[in-house]
Amino acid sequence: FVKSVYQAQSAVLISSQQIPEEFVRSTVAGIDSLTNVNAMMGEVLSMQKLGAMIEKYDLYPDQRKQLPLGEIVALMRTNIAIEQQRNVRVDSPRETSSIYMISFQYEDPVKAADVANDLAAKFIDASTEKRSQQARLTTEFLRRELIRADTELREVNSQITEFRRSHPEARLRLAVSNREAVVRELTDNTVDLAVMGRPPRGLDTEAAPFAKHPIAIIAAPD
Repeated sequence: FVKSVYQAQSAVLISSQQIPEEFVRSTVAGIDSLTNVNAMMGEVLSMQKLGAMIEKYDLYPDQRKQLPLGEIVALMRTNIAIEQQRNVRVDSPRETSSIYMISFQYEDPVKAADVANDLAAKFIDASTEKRSQQARLTTEFLRRELIRADTELREVNSQITEFRRSHPEARLRLAVSNREAVVRELTDNTVDLAVMGRPPRGLDTEAAPFAKHPIAIIAAPD
């Protein structure tokens, strides 16, 4: 006769607090990226973890009498499915969430449910560890950036102090004007330095680019 096979499912919500990419560049990756999710799946479905679950729940007793553990683990993997169901909308634009459905098929309904729940718990543990790792990397990155910024600030302050010592008669005035007014002041030699999007034409000046000037299009989501 044909044995009955039961399928148990467990849902897992994976959330990720994203650091703005323009702030940390690509140093820290989001926990919900495809690479990290695959890494978590590989950890959960490793031979060590599945082998321990086979022993814990006494799975595949007949096959274990004839086959090595590696083949039993491979058989168990064919009865496991981990699928992403959908993304979940959250209020924060820096946070993303996804629901993953974890299922396990087995001839014993109680064991099927126990294994599905255990797999979900291990998936959550792996996600928590990845988030902790992300937090550690972010903290270390920000610590290095703080040290770098502090060093640069000290150097700039030292340079300013030295300049003021060497040129006590120099005075600094900062003003914000439109392009037409800035060009007029450059022409009249009433300013020594100007910061503009592009140098003025027809005016004898020296210009040097020192920063990017990105232009973004902002529109409604629909």
